Amino acid sequence: MYRKTHLSAGESLFEPGAAFPVFELNGVTYGINICFDTNFADAAAPLVAQGARLMLVPAQNMMKRGAAEEWKLLHN
Repeated sequence: MYRKTHLSAGESLFEPGAAFPVFELNGVTYGINICFDTNFADAAAPLVAQGARLMLVPAQNMMKRGAAEEWKLLHN
């Protein structure tokens, strides 16, 4: 389980996570950064330090459809 560590202003109802677990599947070690976490090196560095070779990034950028279409290939 991984809990988002950096919350945006609209997520103040939630508690941020504090751990950066890595997982292994089929010989590949990976970690997760959720959405806003990708803006902070301190969310990615612990994954690398634990041997992660892949970072999965589920993201919901909350843009309006027009802006999302324009930026979808440039996001992250």
